[in-house]
Amino acid sequence: MYVLKDHRPDTAKPAYLFETLPELCDSFFSKLKYEDATTINAFIPEKNYLKATFDTLDIEYNETRLTVRHQNLAFNLQKQYKKLLKKAAKQKLKLKHLEKQKVDYEYGKDEKENEFCYVTFYCNKRKTEYEIKFVAIRLIDKWFIGDELSFTELP
Repeated sequence: MYVLKDHRPDTAKPAYLFETLPELCDSFFSKLKYEDATTINAFIPEKNYLKATFDTLDIEYNETRLTVRHQNLAFNLQKQYKKLLKKAAKQKLKLKHLEKQKVDYEYGKDEKENEFCYVTFYCNKRKTEYEIKFVAIRLIDKWFIGDELSFTELP
């Protein structure tokens, strides 16, 4: 029996799975420096991780709504990352020149006992200091990037 082989390479990048938050933060910071919006999609949770957080008996959360939720998460994170790149370009800053000085973690839980953390990177380039913030979420004992990615210059 002859089996056809697909000659096209798979363009979808698999999601990174991180057990600890510092590991996620180090990898995410290194990928931010590439200034490519497609590289950060690997840090958002896949659909099976999102599905596990919802009530499995809830008929309303079917596969199509879950797909829309996943796509919205990816779209919003890419949009926020493009804003970050635009702010950096206004200040004539290349992200690859940033040096991470300190990382702050503010842990919390929502009403469904899902764990999240507000992460803040304090970075500098020469004498200028910058702050990069985002929310990390924990789903099925793995950490992912959630939302609220922002970039500001500190006075």
